[in-house]
Order: sequence, then C-alpha cells, then structure tokens
Amino acid sequence: MRTTWIAAVACMLLAHGAEAKGKQPDVKPATAAMPVDKDALTVKRLVDGLRQAIKVSQAAKEEPDLVTLLLDAVAETSMSGVIHGHYALAGCGQALRSGGLGADDVRAYARDMAQNWQQLSQLYGKLGGQRAFDPELRSIFQSLALMTEKAGQTAGLLAHWADLASDNGRATAFEGALEDYRGRVKAFVAFVQGPSGK
Repeated sequence: MRTTWIAAVACMLLAHGAEAKGKQPDVKPATAAMPVDKDALTVKRLVDGLRQAIKVSQAAKEEPDLVTLLLDAVAETSMSGVIHGHYALAGCGQALRSGGLGADDVRAYARDMAQNWQQLSQLYGKLGGQRAFDPELRSIFQSLALMTEKAGQTAGLLAHWADLASDNGRATAFEGALEDYRGRVKAFVAFVQGPSGK
C-alpha cells in the first residue's frame, strides 16, 4: 500500500516536471510599481532547486534517488501529521481543562491549527480528485482530506471552548469531536498499514 502511494505520487511529480519543460508563460519582471509576492518567489526557488537536484540525482544514478526520498518523507509526514494532530488537540484540551495553559494561549493555538488543517484539507481534496490515480489511492487522499477537515473543525470547537472555558457544554462538544477524530485516525492508520500492520 505505502509503495503504491509513493509510486503514484512520483508519477504525478515526474509528469508535472515534464509538463513544466514545455512552453512557459511570459512573466514580466517585477518593478517598483508591481508588488512582489515573496512567498511565491520562495516556493519557486525551492521548486527550481529541487528540480535541478533531481536531475543531478538521476544522472548520478543514486539509490534511492532524490524523488523516492522526497516522496517517502511526504508519506511519513502525512501519517505523522494525522496522528500528532490528535495528540496536539488532546493535549491542548487537557491543558485548558487543568489550567496548565491559559485560555488565550489555547485559543490562539487552536485557531492556528484550524486554519492550517483547512489548507491541508483543500490540498488533499485536490489530490483525491485526480482521475489518474487508481481508486484506492484516491480513497487515501480523500480520507486525508476528510480527516484534516474534521481536525480543523475540532480545533474550531477547542477555540470556541477557550472563549468560555467554564462552559461544560462547549467542553463536551469539543471532546465528542476529538473522540470522533481519534477513531478516524485509528481506522485510517489500520487501512494504510494493511493486514500485515506494516
């Protein structure tokens, strides 16, 4: 399962690289009157650097090659992210209940998590809609999109509870959503690991 996932994403990355070799759109140089998106420039430099490094790795016939290493890191990060998301939510909730963290801090952390998970959900959703992937792989990305969406909703409920930490109803709503998320993570990990548990 994990190998299939990495191989499919590798095909997507290599196809994207081949597409990028085609005609590039005309880009006007930045001027003082034209705002520069520094984040976009940073991402472009990163992508350009990675493409160059991939060419060097392929020419050197490195084993494993850079694409495999990068995609392995993406797969491991995705798995760790959904698991550690539960840890983060549970830990913040417990800290709010016990007074180990102030409500203002918990609210700020929860809002950051909600925003980040929403962005991840959108990215995974796009991958889950790729018809070039086989149904099983699309299902994995769709599951990731749903889980990160649920994690974001749970973080939103945590922020809502932090607005009024003494409200037991808000605490109960958060804890119910957290338990639902925990169950989804457990089922997802079991699905990806397969019957062998690896």
